Amino acid sequence: MAFLNNEELQLNSALRQDAQAAGATYIDTYTPSAGHDACSAPASRWIEPLLPASPAAPLHPNAVGEQGMADAVMHAIPGTA
Repeated sequence: MAFLNNEELQLNSALRQDAQAAGATYIDTYTPSAGHDACSAPASRWIEPLLPASPAAPLHPNAVGEQGMADAVMHAIPGTA
């Protein structure tokens, strides 16, 4: 899991840099997901474990996680929160 977490951090860093280079806004959805990882209780996790308990791919966001990321985006856009 540490390897995958590090890969995600590196990917987010690259996305942030590319967005800034293109004059676009990068919205962090990683930080709001803290405490909602695949090892969290099913009711609070945003990411499914290797054996998903909800309709989602292993180690990918579930519906709660998708909503959490959408909320983070909407709060970052002026006039939408």
